[in-house]
Amino acid sequence: MDVNALTIRMREIVEQLAADRITMLSSIAGLDEDQYRFREQDWKWSIADILEHLALTHETTERMLRVILLRHLEIKGKPCESDTSVLNLLNRRAVAYPDVKMQAPDRVRPTGQVSIAESLSRLELSRARVFELMPALARYDLYEVSVPHPLLGDFNGYQWLLMLGMHEVRHAAQIHDLRSHPRFPA
Repeated sequence: MDVNALTIRMREIVEQLAADRITMLSSIAGLDEDQYRFREQDWKWSIADILEHLALTHETTERMLRVILLRHLEIKGKPCESDTSVLNLLNRRAVAYPDVKMQAPDRVRPTGQVSIAESLSRLELSRARVFELMPALARYDLYEVSVPHPLLGDFNGYQWLLMLGMHEVRHAAQIHDLRSHPRFPA
C-alpha cells in the first residue's frame, strides 16, 4: 500500500495503527512458551489466549469492514472532502486501557488451541487486508456509516479502524500486568 496515495485522514490512521502494533509487539518481545502460556488464575487468559483473541477480533473486523462498510459505501457513500483529524473520535484512555473489564463475545473468545506463531500470522494477515481496503475506504466519508460494536455501541467507519489499534494497546496493558505478576515465569 502506498501510504502517500491515501488521504491525510487515512494516513494518520495508518500511522496510529502502526504505532499501536509496535506497542503490542513490544509487550510480548522475548517471551518463551511457558511465559506465553502462564495464567494468573485457571479461568483467566494467558498471553497466548490474548493473541488468539486479537487475531479473532481483527479477522472479524476486517470482514466487517470489507463486507458491510465497503458495500454500503460503494452504493450510497458520500465522498470524503475533509482532512480534519479523526484520531480523537474514541477516548483512548477509556477504550485502550483495561481499567474496565469487558466480556468478549463467544465468537472472539480464544480456544487455547492456536499456536502463538499462528495467532501472530493471522493478526498480521488481517492487518494487511485492512490496509488493502484503505485506498477504497479513503474515497468515502466514513462518518456516514455506522455499525454497532458488540460492547460499546454504534461506531462509524473511522472508529472501527481506530479500534483495531486501541484494542491491541488495551491488551498490551493486560500483557504488561501479567508479566508483572509475582508468579510469572522468569
